[in-house]
Order: sequence, then C-alpha cells, then structure tokens
Amino acid sequence: MSASHDPEFKASAIPMVKQHGRRVSEVAKNLGISESCPRGWIKQHDAAGAPAEERCMRAELVTEALSKAICQRKPGPGLIFHSDRGVQFASEAVREVCRDSGICRSMSGKGDCCDDAVAESFFGRMRLKN
Repeated sequence: MSASHDPEFKASAIPMVKQHGRRVSEVAKNLGISESCPRGWIKQHDAAGAPAEERCMRAELVTEALSKAICQRKPGPGLIFHSDRGVQFASEAVREVCRDSGICRSMSGKGDCCDDAVAESFFGRMRLKN
C-alpha cells in the first residue's frame, strides 16, 4: 500500500486501538503498515476534537487490564492497587473488581499532588532497573 492512505482506511484503523484496546503495533502489523501511521492518525483524531470518551481512559480499560493482571499474576491477599483520583479508577466497576478479588484500593489525596510521589518514584526506579 502507498504512503498515503484513504480516509476510510484510516477511519477503520483508529477504532481498533481506541475502542477495542488493541496495541498500535498489533494493528499496524495486521494492516501491513508502519506503526507511525496509526500513531499519527490517532494524534490527528484526538486533536481534531474526538469525543471525550474516545480521548480519555475509560473504566472498561482499567477493569480489563486489572482483571487480566489478576488472572496472570494471581496475587495473594493484601495487594494494594494505588491510583490517582481519575473517574475511571473511582468507578463502581473498578471498585467491584477490587472488592471481588480482595484488593485494597488506595487513591491519592484530593488536591495533594505530592501524595503519589513516593509510589511514582518507586515505580520509576523499578523501570530503570529493568
């Protein structure tokens, strides 16, 4: 396929990532295109005023990721799930997954941007070591 793609082709690729949660690399591979193409299209789509629900992380994304992590890792009792106060993390669906799995939720304090600093510093250092 040529470097310029028709609008329908672009429009079909964006929902694969935005609505179906597939990785950009996976979508690009399946479509036989460079990863930079769908990444650029998504940026253009978001900048062009896509509906907020398409631009923001949805609770479904969090619950799916959390459920997948629980299935793969099989955490023991006492796991703490720390997040910011985003509506997706405060949603009933996320609370339910945590409650059903025996996970203790932890959220940053309202209006306290330094509250997350310790957790973010810890995970930042973990990433550097891996």
